[in-house]
Amino acid sequence: MPNSARQTRKAARQDGTALAIQEAPSLGRRRGPVVTCKLEGTAVERELQKLGVGVAKPSQVHRNRVSVLTPTTAARAAFHAQLWQCFSAQTWPNKELVVVETYDSTVEQPSSFFQDLKDDRLVHVALAHDLNVGLKRNISVLMASGEYCVNFDDDDFYADGYVERMVGELQLIQGD
Repeated sequence: MPNSARQTRKAARQDGTALAIQEAPSLGRRRGPVVTCKLEGTAVERELQKLGVGVAKPSQVHRNRVSVLTPTTAARAAFHAQLWQCFSAQTWPNKELVVVETYDSTVEQPSSFFQDLKDDRLVHVALAHDLNVGLKRNISVLMASGEYCVNFDDDDFYADGYVERMVGELQLIQGD
C-alpha cells in the first residue's frame, strides 16, 4: 500500500466517527496510478469484525493531516514515552498518532502511558488479542484520519523534521 492515504477506504474510528479517503488519480508520470484498496469481503475486514471494529459510512479526511501509525504491544511499554516524544517533536503541525496496541489480558494491561495521556492527537486502540504486526498496521491505517500516513516503530528515534520531509517528498511526486 502506498504511503499516501489518498485511496478509497472506509472504517470506523475508536470514537465512532467514520472516514473515507479518495483515490488519487496518479502519483506522477513516473509512478502510474494508485491501486484502490477495497475492504469489503477481505481478511482485514473479517478480522476487524471479530474485534468489534466495523466498517462504517465514509466521512471527510483531514486535508494536510499526517497520521503517524505505530503498532505495539503492552510488553513494549518502556518505549511508549519515547515514541510520544518523537511524535510531539515533529515539525509538521497537523498530525495525529495512531497506536494499535495488543496485550495478553491474563498477564498484562494496556499501556498506562497511553491510557493516561489526554491529547486529542492520540488515537489509541488497545486490543486483548494476539495480532501480528501487519494486521495492526492495517488497523492503524483504517483508524487514521490523515491525508498522509507515515509509519513509526515504537523503539526508533526520528528527527523532528522527519514527517515534514516525507510528506514533502510525496507532494513532489504527486504534483501537489
